[in-house]
Amino acid sequence: MTNDNKHINNNKQRNNIDDFFANTDIAYTKSKDEIWDNLVSKTETKATIAPINKTSNFKLNIVYSIAAAMLLIAGMFSVLRYYTTTIKSSPNQYISTNLPDGSTVSLAPNSTLTYYPLWWQLSRKVSLEGEAFFDVEKGKQFNVTSSLGKTIVLGTSFNIFSRGDEYNVTCVTGKVKVVSITKQEVILSPNYHAELNKSGEIKVSKNSYNDFNSSSTKDGFSFTSVPLQLVIDEIEDYYNVKITYQGDLNYLYTGFFSKQKPIEEVLNILCKPFGITYVKKAEDNYEIIQ
Repeated sequence: MTNDNKHINNNKQRNNIDDFFANTDIAYTKSKDEIWDNLVSKTETKATIAPINKTSNFKLNIVYSIAAAMLLIAGMFSVLRYYTTTIKSSPNQYISTNLPDGSTVSLAPNSTLTYYPLWWQLSRKVSLEGEAFFDVEKGKQFNVTSSLGKTIVLGTSFNIFSRGDEYNVTCVTGKVKVVSITKQEVILSPNYHAELNKSGEIKVSKNSYNDFNSSSTKDGFSFTSVPLQLVIDEIEDYYNVKITYQGDLNYLYTGFFSKQKPIEEVLNILCKPFGITYVKKAEDNYEIIQ
């Protein structure tokens, strides 16, 4: 084929291509800058991180706040419920202490008393290991727990001895309920005594004037079911005073008090459980009256 013929054919092909694009219906109405900006904006849209849902955040904050408040309440409850006060007496030491409601406890040597002062208004409960005399103010139920049993107070004064396998309760005034570890129980009236053994059995007896026990150390006096007249005799001898009384003091006394206490305080401790009192007649002369 000659060069002239090749040139004619090429011109025909070019004309055909031009005719094709001229007859198509595609309209390029945007400039290249507009097309480029459109592509960039679409790319940026796809790459953009989805915005955080504010409603979800608010709900999470509420959940965290509630959880924190519950932890705070639980912490406060633990402090109120389980914060304890413990009082211990050393050998040859007698301690008298007041509980939050005004009840008094006299601890014998080598004794430990534990109670919950911040929880006291809801539960009057103490734990005792050793020996103590209680003079309980009226109010809600008052419980004394030990390893072998529990004493439930019904407004009274009483003595508890709890050491090792021995647990004894003596009621002085009012009434007390004694419950063993096997749930046996008995209610004691004044001058009655309960002995519990480690098997949970309870033995009840009435105090006899011949069954009393008293002891004296350099620090204090200890009396268990001792006739009140004999207690007065010991106080007279120690303090070198004269104590008279009207009528018959037909009481048994169980309790402790320190020799360091003044005579007036000792007489107050001695008289209060029996609903009696004393008056000072003269120097070193006192009278107990019904």
